[in-house]
Amino acid sequence: WMVITGAWAELSKESKMIKVLYVGDAAGVLGPNFIASPFNVENKGFSMHIWCQPVLDALNSDPDIEAKHLTNWDAYRDFPKTPDDFAEYDVVFLSDVESEVLLLYPEWTQAPMGPNRLKSLRDYVHNGGSFGMIGGWSSFSCRFGTAAYQGTPVEESLPLNCIPAFRRIA
Repeated sequence: WMVITGAWAELSKESKMIKVLYVGDAAGVLGPNFIASPFNVENKGFSMHIWCQPVLDALNSDPDIEAKHLTNWDAYRDFPKTPDDFAEYDVVFLSDVESEVLLLYPEWTQAPMGPNRLKSLRDYVHNGGSFGMIGGWSSFSCRFGTAAYQGTPVEESLPLNCIPAFRRIA
């Protein structure tokens, strides 16, 4: 599923460089893991998998589009903080990134942490910015509700309601 709000269609008609911020769609992969005994557990590798790499490659192959990617780890630290920070981009995409990644800060022991980035994203959209959420395990409500966008300012920017938790209907 993908939902896009804002002026995305109008962007393609303009003759300027379109700046895209694509957040999420990445995971750290551990392994292989070896458990020889309760006292001998070893991990023999770590790598980063960027699920959206084909999408990023396609976007960046267009000379009129510049796409920047933030993994969830990078977004936790570097996601734009204010509507003015978002104004650097023409469109923001979220895919498989839980709301807490964007709401909380690495400096969570400090009070206050910083601006509410979910409100800043909503304000960016309400001021004419384009926003898309791409469905996945950690988008919208997601499996078991862990994306937790229900009742957030981001949900206010979507033309749909996020359900409280995933419900399988037989």
